[in-house]
Amino acid sequence: MKFSRIVWLHLLALSSVVGIILTIHNDSDSSSLTAVGEIWLQPQQSDQYYPHPISSKEWGFSYTEIEHLLNRVHFDRNGEPSINRDLTKLYHKAYLALPENLTTESRQRLRLLIKKQFSESFECSIPQCKSVADLFIQYYLYQEELNNTVNQTARSLSPEQELDLLNKESELQRQYFGQITANRLFGRELQLKKYLTQRKIVKMSDYLSISEKREKLRSLEIQFEGNQ
Repeated sequence: MKFSRIVWLHLLALSSVVGIILTIHNDSDSSSLTAVGEIWLQPQQSDQYYPHPISSKEWGFSYTEIEHLLNRVHFDRNGEPSINRDLTKLYHKAYLALPENLTTESRQRLRLLIKKQFSESFECSIPQCKSVADLFIQYYLYQEELNNTVNQTARSLSPEQELDLLNKESELQRQYFGQITANRLFGRELQLKKYLTQRKIVKMSDYLSISEKREKLRSLEIQFEGNQ
C-alpha cells in the first residue's frame, strides 16, 4: 500500500512537469518571431540592435501617440509606405508630438520602436531604403533644421525674400530626401507656395504695366497647371 502511494506521487509529479513543458512549447510556437526584438540574439547582435539599454535613461517622450499616428500609414503592393502628401501630414503630426532637439540616443530608440512596430529591417538607410522608420527619422532631422534656419527668418519679408526662402526650403528637402522622394513628399505644396508668391510679386510690381501683369500672371497659371 505504501509502495503504491509512492508510485502514485511520482506519477503525479511527472505529469505536472510534462504539462509545464508542453505549455512553454505551445506558447513559443504560437508567437510571431519575425521582428528582431522577438528572436534570440547573440550578445554581439544584441549590442548592435540595442546599443543603449532602454531602461537606463529618461527618454523624454511617449511613443503611444506616435504609434497611433503611424498606424494610419498606407503601403503599396510592394510593402513600402506610400510616399505622398498624406504621409507628410502624418509625419508632421508625429513630429509635433515629440520634443525638439531629441538626442542621438533618443532618436535611436525612436527608430527602434518604429521598426519593431512595422517589423522592418534594421539594415536600412535613406535614400536606398524607404522604410517608415528611416523616412520619419529623416523627416524629424529635416524639420529641426528647417525650424532652426529657414523658419527663423520668415518674419515680415517681401515677396522676393519669401520666394528665396522657398527655394532654400526646396534645396533642404533635396538634401535630406533626394529629388524624387522630396517631390513626392513636398512637391505639390511647395509648387503652390511658389506660385502664389510669384503672383504676389507680379501684382506688386511697379515696373510692369497692367497688360504685362496680365500676361505674366497667365503664364504663371499655365506653368503651375502644367506641373500638377
